[in-house]
Amino acid sequence: VRFNDRLTVPMVLDTGAGEVFISEKLAKKLGIFEEEHAKLDVSVSGFGGTAPAIRTILDRMKIGDIESQFIPTRIVPSLSKVFDGVVGMNFMSNYTVRIDQVVIFEEIQNRSPHFGGHGERWWRRYFAEFEKHYNKSEQYVVSLERYLRENRLAYKSILDAVKEELNYAKMQNKEAEKLLEKLRRYASQNQVPIAWRRENH
Repeated sequence: VRFNDRLTVPMVLDTGAGEVFISEKLAKKLGIFEEEHAKLDVSVSGFGGTAPAIRTILDRMKIGDIESQFIPTRIVPSLSKVFDGVVGMNFMSNYTVRIDQVVIFEEIQNRSPHFGGHGERWWRRYFAEFEKHYNKSEQYVVSLERYLRENRLAYKSILDAVKEELNYAKMQNKEAEKLLEKLRRYASQNQVPIAWRRENH
């Protein structure tokens, strides 16, 4: 798999995985831990339980002749010494995949409208997720600030712990806002209908 037209690494194809996952090592090579990239602390669940992960967005991925831009991704601890991540269905959803000595991707002819390479379900899904991250982190910041205002006479050790948590919460809120703004920008660039930028009710 080639990333951002500059780095090629071995990845595993997994049609049972909903999304792309990359290792921390690969994320560092791609410069994702630099300041301008959105990096939100989240978790990932599987048969082995729940583990910490980082939500971010990859600019560009390419396998052979097929390419995708703006790929929501989770960064996880190293998965293997043999490969650097997992290619999931948010990359492969527009293709059928078969194996004939090599992996063959065949594009699905979409009858429903697509914008930026994605259909309505994709857009609604990520707007719902990113808005949820942002709103939840913002509410947490507000609740911690309220606690500090209303409990000024609490033990110093407690107040210090809450202040430390508040700093972390503000950082998370900033990262969640960056994720949401990147999605909004990408939607505007691709003329995504306004109705698709809202969660299904």
